[in-house]
Amino acid sequence: ARFRMVGAHLNFEIRVTPFNFTSGQLIKPLEKSTWMSNDNTDVTDPNGNDR
Repeated sequence: ARFRMVGAHLNFEIRVTPFNFTSGQLIKPLEKSTWMSNDNTDVTDPNGNDR
């Protein structure tokens, strides 16, 4: 896991790798692993009126 700044927000990211459900083995982890995050952040009004 890692953290990344998106604007003024600190977002959490995870590393995702496909795997064989039967054997539990990762499928080409060096080629198929990707970082995933949710970059949708809440908007905060500087006057204190959140959406």
